[in-house]
Amino acid sequence: IWGVLSAHRVRHLGQVWRCHPRRGALQVVHSFSGGEDGAFPCGGLARHPDGSLWGLTNGGGDPAMPRGTLYRIAPDGSYAVMHRFSEDDPCGYSPEGAPGIAADGSVVGCTGAGGAHGRGTLFALAQP
Repeated sequence: IWGVLSAHRVRHLGQVWRCHPRRGALQVVHSFSGGEDGAFPCGGLARHPDGSLWGLTNGGGDPAMPRGTLYRIAPDGSYAVMHRFSEDDPCGYSPEGAPGIAADGSVVGCTGAGGAHGRGTLFALAQP
């Protein structure tokens, strides 16, 4: 079982965790720093056909304009940022909810701000 925890506090910027039901052990896979790795995960995680998990944060990311990230957790538990949102990003910024996985393997989601009219966008990252 995998999940995210988001808390809007100065010292706790969110985590990705997994729980092994048979062993009853909870393991923190990634603790967000609020820097380039993101902060405040939103929504849940989406499982990609390659076995990876994808998620969004609505804070951190781009050092100049930190407006969220799209991240990937590999099957081995390693963490990688796949996209950093910023105010001048054509994909928009301040992601909301959980990402989805399209039939072709693309990762899709939405933002609450930016885009042509400043009210958010739908975005797609081609099959990774």
